[in-house]
This record gives sequence, structure tokens and C-alpha cells, in this order.
Amino acid sequence: MYTKNSSLSRLTQRIIHTTIFVLCLFMFIPAGVQAAPSRVVVPPTYDYTPAQVIKLTNNARVEANLSKLKSDKKLSYIAQVKAKKMAETGQFAHVLKDGQTLHDLLVQNQYVYQYAGENLAVHFFDKRELVDAWLASPMHRANILNGNFTRIGIGIAYGSYQDYDGWFVVQLFATPMPR
Repeated sequence: MYTKNSSLSRLTQRIIHTTIFVLCLFMFIPAGVQAAPSRVVVPPTYDYTPAQVIKLTNNARVEANLSKLKSDKKLSYIAQVKAKKMAETGQFAHVLKDGQTLHDLLVQNQYVYQYAGENLAVHFFDKRELVDAWLASPMHRANILNGNFTRIGIGIAYGSYQDYDGWFVVQLFATPMPR
């Protein structure tokens, strides 16, 4: 039999049951649990500009009685492309997983050269530490002090490598083909 009072009673019962159910849920959630905030990555600052890296590189060349390298806009653009690609893909290599090499990048960007070389670095925040690390490595030092090179370009991009966020730095050297 359906009466107005029994209907109200059922509605009241549903409200009470729902309230009890919700309260029970909260009893089983540990205190302090919150929804995970979305990750906002704010890149830390680094203590260098491409011009400063070029200056320190040229200081090392002058100490070795070599001529200074000239900053090259096109080479810097190519270095920036490589740094950005490594930062976006988390790769840190002279030959990327897609097989792309320095030669490929130079050809794709119509940079005609006699000689070319590349130094890479990741996770450096200080200009002196960055260049000193390259100079302490025989292969990187050989590029910096290579008398065949006349031009330099620097690219810097922020990304993640081996679960650590940091700056990827690409230092390119070249000698353009005479015209």
C-alpha cells in the first residue's frame, strides 16, 4: 500500500543510507591524502649564455696559441635544433636513435663545410664547469683546440635525461667551404 507518509519515509531512508555510505567512505581514506597535483616544470636558471660559452672556449684557444672562433648564426641555429631534439626526446648522443648525425643536420640545413665537429653536455648549470668539463675530456678538448675550425655555434634546451631534468648544450664547430 502506498501512502504519502510511507513515501516520505522511504525518501528519508535513502537520504540516511546515502549519508552513512559517504561517511563510511571518508573513514577509510587516510588523513592528509589529496589529489596529486599536476607537475609544473619550472626550469632552473643556468649561469651562462651562448656568448659566454663561446668566450670561454675562445679563451682556451688563445691560451693554446690558436685563433678565436667566429660565432656563426646558422651553426647556432643547427646547434639549437639538435639541443631541442635531444631535450624533447630525452636522448643524449652524437647519433640519435633515428640515425641522425651532425653531417645529416648540416646537410639538411644547407651548411656546406670543409670540417665539422660537435661537443655535447647535459646537466651543467655553470659556464665555467661546462667548459672545464669539455677541456678535461680528451675528445672534447681536441674539438675545442682543433686548428681547422673557424666557426662556432651553441644551442641550449631544457629537458629530461635519465630521470633528471636539466639543460642540454650543443657546441658545434665548423669551417665553411670557401665560395
